[in-house]
Parts: sequence; structure tokens; C-alpha cells
Amino acid sequence: MVRHPIPTSQRLHNFGKSIRAAIESFPGDDRILVVATGGMSHQISGARFGIANEELDRTFLDLLPDHLDRLAAIPTDELMALGGTEAAELTLWYAMRAALSEAASSVYAFQTFPAITGCGVLVMAEP
Repeated sequence: MVRHPIPTSQRLHNFGKSIRAAIESFPGDDRILVVATGGMSHQISGARFGIANEELDRTFLDLLPDHLDRLAAIPTDELMALGGTEAAELTLWYAMRAALSEAASSVYAFQTFPAITGCGVLVMAEP
């Protein structure tokens, strides 16, 4: 996520939608678990080593369940400027959110900043 060319937010959003379409095409009523991982704000190299943005991480987790389009409209370069180079990894979360239905909601969220990197968890469930 920090090597160019970096996938665009829209590409990851569309990837999540493709995962959703695949899930919906499965026959039967099996339960599906979507798990994703990606960093939050941090930068571990270069002149801005150690930069992170706890407020960005908190706002991101608050908005992701219901405002994916709003978040995906933020250019990746802007996320990187606000939260460090590795904040580009936030866009990986778009694929997870888009893989869930619009009706999915947050059942648990946690965010912390233990050292030089933001950390967070978001658990969502379908109705």
C-alpha cells in the first residue's frame, strides 16, 4: 500500500463490491465472515517518521459504517498527508465495508494509540 502505483480508493471499494456479489451468488444460507486488516495512521520511515493522527483514526472508524462513499472520496494522498505514509492502508478497509450490505452496522469499535501507530478494530454485523 505504500509502493506506487497505490490502488485507488474507488478500486478497493469496487473490489469489496465484487466480493459482495460473490457472497450473494452462493447458494444456500451459509454464514460468511469477512475479515480485513490494514493499518491506521502512522509513518515508519523518512523525515516524518513517527507521525500519526489519532483524530483521523477515530473519525475514520466513526464514519466507515455509514459513510463509505464520503471516506472513499478522500484522495489517498490526502490521507497520507494527514496521517503519515502508511495511512494509505486505511483504504484497505473500504473493501471490507463494501463487501457487507448497506444495512450492516457497527456492533463494536475500538481505537487506541499505544506508540507510533494508530490501532483500531471495527466489528460489523448484518441484520
